[in-house]
Amino acid sequence: MRAAELAVGVLLAIAIRRWPAWRRYVRSFDMIGWGCLVGAIVLFAVADYQPPWLLRGGFALVAVVWAGLLLGALSHSSFAAVFGWRPFVAVGRMSYSVYLVHWPVFLVLNADRMGLHRWALLGTRLVAVAVVALVLHHFVERPVRKWSPRPRVAVASWLAGSAGVCVLAVLLLD
Repeated sequence: MRAAELAVGVLLAIAIRRWPAWRRYVRSFDMIGWGCLVGAIVLFAVADYQPPWLLRGGFALVAVVWAGLLLGALSHSSFAAVFGWRPFVAVGRMSYSVYLVHWPVFLVLNADRMGLHRWALLGTRLVAVAVVALVLHHFVERPVRKWSPRPRVAVASWLAGSAGVCVLAVLLLD
């Protein structure tokens, strides 16, 4: 279902790896990065959770926008300099944790439960995502990256963690 996003990322990785002349176009990539940033902001501002156009090929467009952002980051120009700022780098370091928790947090902290709407709801959700992701990153992700258990221990830990998350989700969404 989301094959287009994977395909765009794979094609970008192959192009960068096999076409060393891409470095000559760094200035263009800088402009592409800024343009795609504007495009991403517009997409975030106007897209609903399941608009028909997004489900009918729109995710491919989103993947192209993300690829443009990556090209901008590789440009080593103004785009890369701005997003090389320490707070952005810190968010990038925790991006996997943010990715894992953002959707469940958004489901749990909805308008009906919170009594908030629009910007107040978004702000509350973003703060909650940041807190939960920070805890997950420091107490789970970082230790797991440094940990080298035996395969059975790793599998048992993964299964126990997955079961715990499922139970927690059922309890919170019920």
